[in-house]
Amino acid sequence: MSDPRTTAPIFGKLTAPQAWQTVDLISDLHLQASETATFEAWRDFMANTPADAVLILGDLFEVWVGERCR
Repeated sequence: MSDPRTTAPIFGKLTAPQAWQTVDLISDLHLQASETATFEAWRDFMANTPADAVLILGDLFEVWVGERCR
């Protein structure tokens, strides 16, 4: 039996098509209606990126779903 303190966690494996040469990663954009310049920049990026794929990580929109911390 292995020692749980030295066992590496098992993560899922992302497999992409062989044709993909470039993948962009973006995160924490916090898009919101009051910040139109941020949305325009994101829209222009998405329309013009040469990447084969774009992975959006983190907070895409500035919204909180759930209870507020007090």
